[in-house]
Amino acid sequence: LLLATVVGAIAGLALWNFFGTRRKRVVRDLQIRAGCDRVRGQGSILVVIPSFRDDRAGVTVFDAFQKAACPWRVTVAVYQELEEGDADALDTYYRLVRSQGVRDFRDKLRVRTLDSAQTTSAGSLACVREAVEQMGQDERFVLIAGPGVALARGWDEIAVKEWEAARSATHVSDPVVTHHPARI
Repeated sequence: LLLATVVGAIAGLALWNFFGTRRKRVVRDLQIRAGCDRVRGQGSILVVIPSFRDDRAGVTVFDAFQKAACPWRVTVAVYQELEEGDADALDTYYRLVRSQGVRDFRDKLRVRTLDSAQTTSAGSLACVREAVEQMGQDERFVLIAGPGVALARGWDEIAVKEWEAARSATHVSDPVVTHHPARI
């Protein structure tokens, strides 16, 4: 009787964990759907993360997708320079997706990996330009974020509103916002 009770409790706990993770994902999917409805027609966003041997790039990729109001309009391009033993942004992102049990947006992720023998520019403006030219797909907006940047929930809506405010204030059709507003 004791064994049956223990086995039943373990099975119940496993079932609770399974449905708890599934419930969390369903709730997040509903939030994403509502966010995508709000931003419909605003345009897509390319997030460029230049990373020079920085193990935080994968966390920033994860954050970009998980905190976006509409992650389907976000593409992340990581331009990373690694040496043997360094953390790969792609591996870190996949590990976080699996451990958190959240939706995987790997189809919206592009990674270019170089070693130090190929370049010393992973943290430079030249790599950002190359990432936009080679990994972008005509996104309307570009956000350059360093590895380790913690984005706010709904950062994509906030960034577009900042861009629209700059456009209204300057009467320039395509203004460049050259800072991270405090709210993002």
